[in-house]
Amino acid sequence: MLQTRKFALCQEGLKLIAVITMLIDHVGLALCKDNLLMRGIGRLAFPIYVFLLVEGFYHTGNYLRYLGRLALFALLSEIPFDFMVSGAWTSPQAQNVMVTLLLALICLWLLEAVSNLHILLRVLASGVILMAIGRMADGVGCDYGAFGIWLAAIFYFTWRLPWWRYLLQAVGILLLCLLWYGTLWNLEALAALAILPIALYGGERKLQSKAVQYGFYAFYPAHMFIIAILAYLQ
Repeated sequence: MLQTRKFALCQEGLKLIAVITMLIDHVGLALCKDNLLMRGIGRLAFPIYVFLLVEGFYHTGNYLRYLGRLALFALLSEIPFDFMVSGAWTSPQAQNVMVTLLLALICLWLLEAVSNLHILLRVLASGVILMAIGRMADGVGCDYGAFGIWLAAIFYFTWRLPWWRYLLQAVGILLLCLLWYGTLWNLEALAALAILPIALYGGERKLQSKAVQYGFYAFYPAHMFIIAILAYLQ
């Protein structure tokens, strides 16, 4: 959402925060024996990526192209993800986060498709969509599973609210953590801190470059492959 303020993060700045925190998280996971500090820092990455997914959904000029791009990088990322997480080239029970984002994008499209229904019908249809896509994400073993789908819905439904939407989003993340893990005494609860850089986002894209855009996508499989190789050599 485009906002006017004295200091604001551009889209590339917000993506860079997501990339750096994700890198720290994966290094902590695979190279530093599941280092808690690094994994805690890494909790900021996923909510930012989900927020940017919703941002992209509202501003894309071609939904199918956006969907295809996610599908392409989901496919390219699966072997590096499996290799990094399990040490094996394939792990059918676990899918990388790009698959989660792909399903979340489909969920957003379906939610938008029912947005003009009568309020009661919309609530019912939205509930069915969220349960169905969430169950699908859990069923195929997506990273974050239904948690990721429902997080995308939180950003989607609060998108047009004024500044206090950030409070709702942070509370929503904490409630999801409570629902999934039964406690807030969990590293995942730190994901609520991602709302701080998200709140500083000004909605501006500084670099109108396809190379930069695809570079951020390519970083995901590339860094996992490098980390997996380093972990294998340890």
